[in-house]
Amino acid sequence: MAILLQSETFRCRETGNSGRVQQMKKRNPVIDDLRQEYIDLLPELKLIAQELETRIKSALLPLAKKLESPARLEVKIRIKDCESAIKKLRKKKEDVFDPEKNYSLLDLEDLVGARILTFMHSTLIKSKKLILLEFKNWKADHKKIKLKTTGHKKNKG
Repeated sequence: MAILLQSETFRCRETGNSGRVQQMKKRNPVIDDLRQEYIDLLPELKLIAQELETRIKSALLPLAKKLESPARLEVKIRIKDCESAIKKLRKKKEDVFDPEKNYSLLDLEDLVGARILTFMHSTLIKSKKLILLEFKNWKADHKKIKLKTTGHKKNKG
C-alpha cells in the first residue's frame, strides 16, 4: 500500500494520451482534510482489521475443523481505501462537500469489512449462527455469486 502526500496548492489533471496538462484545479480543503484523517486513522484501522479477522476465524474454527470437501470457508478482510471512503461519504452526505461543514470518515460504517465465503449453503447457515454468537449486532449482507458455466449443447437427432 502506498500513500501519496501532495503539498502543492494546485493540482494538474492530464487527459488523453497526449499527456498535455489541460486544466489547473484548486485543491479542495475538505477532501484534503479527509485524506489526512484517513492517514491518521489507518494504523487503527489495520489493528481493527486484524482483530476482526482473528475473532471471525476463532468463531468459525469449530466449523472449519469439520468441513469436508467440497465445502469451503474463507474469511477475507478489507480496509476501504481512502478515495472510496471519501466518495462514499460524499454520496452519503450530499454530492458536493460544503467547506463550512465538518465531515468525518468515522461517519461511515464500513471502513473495515469482512467477507465470509462459503461454497455450500449448509456451511453458510452454520457459519452465520457462529458469527451471530460472536457478534450480537452483526447484520448479514448475503450476496450470491452465480458462476458462469460452459454448457454443452445437446445434439438432437
